[in-house]
Amino acid sequence: MKEKNSKKYIIVSIVFIILVTIGITLAYFIPRVVGEKKNITIKLDPLNIIFTDSQSINETGAELNWEEHKSFTIENTNTDPYYYNIVLQNYTNNLPSETLEYKIVSENELNMSDYKTLPFSEEEIEVTLAENIKIDGGKLDEYTIYFRYPNSSSKDQTNDIGKTFQGKLYITKAEPTLAQKIIENSNYKGERTKFDTILPSNGNDSSYSIEEDNESGLYKEEGAFTEDINGDGKGEPVYYFAGNVTNNWVKFAGYYWRIIRTNEDGSLRLLYGGPESEKGNSQEQYIGGTNVTRAYNGTYNNPRYVGFKYGSDSTLSNNRQNTDNSPILGSDSDTTDSGSNVTLNGWYNQKIRPSFDSYISRTAVYCNDRAVPNGKYSTSSTF
Repeated sequence: MKEKNSKKYIIVSIVFIILVTIGITLAYFIPRVVGEKKNITIKLDPLNIIFTDSQSINETGAELNWEEHKSFTIENTNTDPYYYNIVLQNYTNNLPSETLEYKIVSENELNMSDYKTLPFSEEEIEVTLAENIKIDGGKLDEYTIYFRYPNSSSKDQTNDIGKTFQGKLYITKAEPTLAQKIIENSNYKGERTKFDTILPSNGNDSSYSIEEDNESGLYKEEGAFTEDINGDGKGEPVYYFAGNVTNNWVKFAGYYWRIIRTNEDGSLRLLYGGPESEKGNSQEQYIGGTNVTRAYNGTYNNPRYVGFKYGSDSTLSNNRQNTDNSPILGSDSDTTDSGSNVTLNGWYNQKIRPSFDSYISRTAVYCNDRAVPNGKYSTSSTF
């Protein structure tokens, strides 16, 4: 509820959502193999990968209810963490029913509760079974991968008879995701379970104890996960910064930003922090100029003006059509970025769109909604 004659203000610092594809590359390697058929050891410095049986899967005649499994261990002989992918190379599967499945079982977080379908491909391809797995220095990961061709009650498997599938298990090097890099370079606290006190926002505030100040850092959000990439029914955890955090800065598009959190689609939510020369200067963290605050909608007698974008004022549902822009947002064709005429779209079209638009997430969208108590909605009285 808005008080009568109140206006909606926004400090013109903006939040962008950046895709995790920035700077992430995938590197492959040529392994050195020691041994034949069983107890094969692959040397990938600093990893030792030991297969207790053959790496290969090769079925020349598909039979219903076929099953096979492969077991192996991965040892990190270094002191630093290492990131890797589990892949099937030289993979073909010409079973048109697409009912060939796999499941990875392990003692680490990569422990799939159910089977996942392998793709149909008559040409040799590489299939990633799991990616960006972290193994700490001196640690050992043990895996068993189960493959099966079950009798399906929902798909016609008649044309699968006599068809083949094959592949060879390998480990490839991976670069850590942005979320993994953030965890490694921050004061990671784990999952936050205590919410009865506010974490300090100012380390010099005498109302907080040293113990409370030490609680500032990166937290895992309870119950929030990114997209499911392992087939285990949930994705990677979502992380957020809380308290008097000083190590959550990142440079993007020539400006400094603060990382607020990761998003459910695996992207980052960033808060504008000004140019490099003024990093963190509170007077420069405004896109509209030094220490500028502006009402993003000067009119306040209708719930539609709570939003940057809004529709007509006839009904609440029409309020949510998002067909019109607030003056401070500007139109999509706006390229103005000077003085009192600055708009968010104008700034974006000049500073971000030409070179960095492809890095902005289109799926991690959030906005302020026009929700009001039952019986209180009105387009004629003030809020």
